This record gives sequence, C-alpha cells and structure tokens, in this order.
Amino acid sequence: MNRNLTRLLLVASTAILAACGGSNDHPAPAAVDNTVVPDTALASTDAYASFVGSLPVEDTIEPRSLDKVSMAPTSETAEPTPLQ
Repeated sequence: MNRNLTRLLLVASTAILAACGGSNDHPAPAAVDNTVVPDTALASTDAYASFVGSLPVEDTIEPRSLDKVSMAPTSETAEPTPLQ
C-alpha cells in the first residue's frame, strides 16, 4: 500500500510540474540597429561623449550612418569632456 501511494504521489507531482511549463507571454526585445547613431546620443554633449566612449574599437563591424548627425552636440557652458 505504501509503495502504491508513493508511486501515485510521484506521478501526480510529475504531472503538476509538467503542467507548470513556462509560457511565452513576454514580447521579444526590439532589434537594435547598430549602424545608426541613436537620438539619445544627440541630446547633450555628455550623452554624445558617453555614446562615443562606449563604441567598440574594432575593424570588423559596420560603420555608423551619420545621416541624422549634422554636427556633434556642443555646449558653451559645459567643461570639455576628457578623452580616454
């Protein structure tokens, strides 16, 4: 009797765990176009310097499109951002 109860509990717990499978309700993350300068980078001089500083240094990636960039953001009052 004890074995049958153990087997029944094992089968029931397996069925319950199998029924709790994950669902795919989360939307897929939006694809990021790495060939375009984002608008957030053009918001201020600090944002632009941060964006440029985060770019990887390698020759195997596609170059950035500068269609949206007529001129890098400038400021008459901000201190110059040091290059690293």
